[in-house]
Amino acid sequence: MAIKSVNKLACMLATKKEENRMNMSIRRIILVLIIVQISAMPPRAQRLRMIQDSNEIVHLSEVYIRDVCVLPDSSTQTCYMVGPGFNSMRMYTIKNLKMWQGPKTIFRTSEGIWGDIHVVGIRAPEMHKYKENTISS
Repeated sequence: MAIKSVNKLACMLATKKEENRMNMSIRRIILVLIIVQISAMPPRAQRLRMIQDSNEIVHLSEVYIRDVCVLPDSSTQTCYMVGPGFNSMRMYTIKNLKMWQGPKTIFRTSEGIWGDIHVVGIRAPEMHKYKENTISS
């Protein structure tokens, strides 16, 4: 009887050790994922650049914008690129396809634009040329 109890206790301890090892492995994986997520975030200065308007000319690799629409204008030899900002539409301009100027806020949502619905951003804005005017939507 005593041997069975010792064996049972040994099995329980082994199971606890394995469980602790698994928990440590899971914690390490979660920690690595958190570190990867944090390292993928742009530095503070870059986040500020995404918020503030600018006439700065930057290389394409420094442009952080998603869901963009690009409209080429052959009459001015300029491309216009719009994308979402923080409750706004942001625009970059370019003449040589490498060095972009901007961003500038070209539209900002007003408070209560959709009544009781809280607007947190604009998704995938578009631009279209209509007669001689460029229209953003």
